[in-house]
Amino acid sequence: MTLNPVFRSEEAVAFLEKQGYMDRLKPALLRQMGVRVSIAGILLDQYGLEEVFVASPNPRDVFEEDFFLILFSSICENSGSSPEMLYRYANLNFYIRGIVNALDNVLDDEAKTTLPLRKLGNGTTTAFEEARAYGVLLAVAAQGMSPAELSHIVRGWNDTAIPIRNLELREYAAKKSQTLDSIANPMDMIKNVHEVRGGRLFELGIVPPRVLEPGKSGYWAEVTAAFHYLGTAFQIVDDIVDFEFDLTRRSNNLVASYALKNGFGAGGIIRKYWGSENPGKKLVEQFFRGPAQAALQDAYTLAGKAFETLEQATPGFWYNPSHANQLVNAIAGAGGEDRVRTLVETS
Repeated sequence: MTLNPVFRSEEAVAFLEKQGYMDRLKPALLRQMGVRVSIAGILLDQYGLEEVFVASPNPRDVFEEDFFLILFSSICENSGSSPEMLYRYANLNFYIRGIVNALDNVLDDEAKTTLPLRKLGNGTTTAFEEARAYGVLLAVAAQGMSPAELSHIVRGWNDTAIPIRNLELREYAAKKSQTLDSIANPMDMIKNVHEVRGGRLFELGIVPPRVLEPGKSGYWAEVTAAFHYLGTAFQIVDDIVDFEFDLTRRSNNLVASYALKNGFGAGGIIRKYWGSENPGKKLVEQFFRGPAQAALQDAYTLAGKAFETLEQATPGFWYNPSHANQLVNAIAGAGGEDRVRTLVETS
């Protein structure tokens, strides 16, 4: 679960450059780099060099790590939002992305970093250090807003995130007890798991503009729907990439659902590795290409709907819906690019 899936794919970046999309994204990229510099400066002023790591942001690193925040910022720019609003949204979304990452670290025992805080001896930062830093960031991002506006934004975040929290807590409680018999069929899983964990997660970014620019409510509704589709697609790709890991922790996984429920005949292999501490590598390539290809097609369809929705909301929108598949392939990142390529080449 993360608001900023890493976009590490040499092929995908080359494709974006060839199509001219990188030029379209450049203003939003520069804005995101500015936000990172500003945040580092704020934290440095508050806590000192001994606690804050300060370095000039590398454009390629920022593009990879903040891709979907950059895409959202570009869409806001496309709608005519003022420079002041664009920076405010970028700060607020960096803040909420960090909160999501912190929650993810707790639930999945991970150590994702968002803020430029120095690491402790165990290689991470404490929850207290992050909490106090995020408090400062929210106060800075909220400058210029009325208390009522900030209250509405926080309430919108909460309303959007509560179903995600409930799903994560249910899954966390069921890690040791969930059986294969309780795995839902693919369509139900997409609706009740992927649309929640991925779709609602990506909706968080649209909460501030819906509050601060209510005159464009119809446009923001379309953008919300588009990012819901895109987030759902990302979560499906995440299932394909993390298939083996999900087996070890008995998690909901769309590839497993297709294998069990849609006649692919691989249920016995899943039962063999379900809950195993060492499920092996490349199980998808060896045994589950059919189920994984079915899941990948769902992701393609949803990403296509996302960009079709954006194109309808803003005639002439710069990302062509026919290129949605390339974006989905890129979401897999360095860890899953070879896997997705194999699925595409053997479909």
